[in-house]
Amino acid sequence: MKRKSKIKVDVALNAALIVTIVVVAAGVFRLVLTWKGSGVTDFCDYTSLDSVEKHTYPAYNKYQRPVIDHKNKLYICVTPKAGITKIQAEFKAYLSRERGYKVPANAQNKEQDKFVDLYGPIEHSFPASNFTKIFIYRNPVDRFISLWQDKFTDERYSQSWVSMVFINDFRVPSVDLLLKNLYYYIMHGLDDPHIWPQVDYCRVDNFHYDKEVDIDDHRALTELFAPYWGEKDIDFEVGTAHATKTKAGHTQAHIQLREKVELWRDSFTGAYWRDIDYYCKDRGNKGNTDRAF
Repeated sequence: MKRKSKIKVDVALNAALIVTIVVVAAGVFRLVLTWKGSGVTDFCDYTSLDSVEKHTYPAYNKYQRPVIDHKNKLYICVTPKAGITKIQAEFKAYLSRERGYKVPANAQNKEQDKFVDLYGPIEHSFPASNFTKIFIYRNPVDRFISLWQDKFTDERYSQSWVSMVFINDFRVPSVDLLLKNLYYYIMHGLDDPHIWPQVDYCRVDNFHYDKEVDIDDHRALTELFAPYWGEKDIDFEVGTAHATKTKAGHTQAHIQLREKVELWRDSFTGAYWRDIDYYCKDRGNKGNTDRAF
């Protein structure tokens, strides 16, 4: 009798253990799918901003260089690591077609300087100008991954025009250290536009943008810029020379970096909560009660 009871107990325990393993495995599998897939809607669905410490930033004025198209009256704000090189390349190609010769690399800088001469400093001229104001943004997780791969890894950082791997002569040794202390590095260490939050860099909360578009929405980008720069001439499907997102989008390294962001989720969301909230406002994230916009 005791033997039968023991067998029943063992069976019950084994069954409970199997159920527990299945439940845990399902949860892990869902998390893996979340980050191994597009990482867009799923990330917004389960990321809550209500419980994190939300950090704030001052206005960023050091390197802010919008793309200015005087002929078509376009003011385009896009941060580094969010597609600025691609936008600049398309605009430079447009200027070359318009002028009939290959314009130098500093041609677009002269367009920006002309804008400042006409309307004053960027922080004051923006609302005064009658330009169509465009904000181009990127998935904050993809942007961070591109940042790490392009600016911090051994094979890439030495080629960058600005090195972000050294802070006060000490090298950032790992993505874990960067993520763990992300807000500190943004504010007190790196102080660089490549890592600065997009919403704060482009002052989305203070300036009214006429149009907003995701850098990965190639159809929307084409529809937006085709009337100005030529539908048959622009090509947003082609990446730039250092566009790491296209060549690393589904590599094991890319997946591992997503897992690192997940591991340090509170630090990441606390530093980039405005970017996350902005990006996710129409993509789910229904659990948030404290909205940025």
